[in-house]
Amino acid sequence: MFEKKIDIPFKGLRTYIQGPDLYNVLMEEVEGKRITDIHFSVHDFIRKNHCRLYKTEILSDKQSKHPPPAQLKCNADGKEIFLFVEEDQLVESAPKRVKFDERIIQRMGRIDHESISIADISPFTFIETVVSMKKELMMHTFPDVKGKWIFTKINLKSRIEKRSNLKVKLLHNMQFKLIKSVIIYKSKIIGHLYFSLLES
Repeated sequence: MFEKKIDIPFKGLRTYIQGPDLYNVLMEEVEGKRITDIHFSVHDFIRKNHCRLYKTEILSDKQSKHPPPAQLKCNADGKEIFLFVEEDQLVESAPKRVKFDERIIQRMGRIDHESISIADISPFTFIETVVSMKKELMMHTFPDVKGKWIFTKINLKSRIEKRSNLKVKLLHNMQFKLIKSVIIYKSKIIGHLYFSLLES
């Protein structure tokens, strides 16, 4: 099993590592010309900047029964691989932070009923962009709901790094426990995005 120490800063005033940052660091470790069947999920908050990243071809029984805080499964050139991140319990330090202004997506996004779209190029990565779009759509569609919208999962047909001509459209709301949306690039479905509501 491959293991690597990583540091991921908090964004803005958050006290945890944002899901898109976890996705990005895991995808950076995926090697191959054809990356398909991407399944990324977040199961718990990571409240330390210092983490350990692991890569393996087989998950242990423990990891299967008790998923790590963030994990990614994909197919790289025909081979299935698993990657996951856990807090590094041996390292303590003051929180590291970076600026992140989601209001840019608010200004770029165009909401139409139960969908949000952007045409111009986002200054953020693909995953940061679609997650910010979904969050803005949730706050607009359900303005009276109390709690915090949390990104929990994304499934993609293949690796994508597009940052324009994107649309996120609501599909199913399972009593706010899981809200499924479709991700569209130039009228083509490329994956699905899931949020949950953390009640305050």
